[in-house]
Amino acid sequence: KPVTDAGSGAVQDKQKKRLEEIIAALSGLFGDGLTEGDLVSFQEAVERKMIESDVLRNQAAANTKEQFVHSPALPDELMNAIMDTMAVHQSMSRQALNSDAIRAAMLAAMLAQGGLWEAFRQRTGAAGHT
Repeated sequence: KPVTDAGSGAVQDKQKKRLEEIIAALSGLFGDGLTEGDLVSFQEAVERKMIESDVLRNQAAANTKEQFVHSPALPDELMNAIMDTMAVHQSMSRQALNSDAIRAAMLAAMLAQGGLWEAFRQRTGAAGHT
């Protein structure tokens, strides 16, 4: 359906633009075999880990954006975030692979709250009943 209210698509458009920027920035850097979803998921996971950094939080609070961008701590904190993300995902993956209960709970969550079926229907352009 077309948008009828002025400005009603602004938040979605902003999120879509952000995802497109992530994909454009990372495309080609990691080689073949990765989907756009893989790239976005990785970028967002690393970014969330960086946001947990007390060092960067303090620097952001005490400096302008220009000063923050040139912080010598950024590369180190990025490396820490990448390693932490890898460790967490490996640990979670290993646990999920070894547990029927975890896989069942994950699938239930994806089907209920995550809207897995709905996401597939939307992707294929198929309308349908739930």
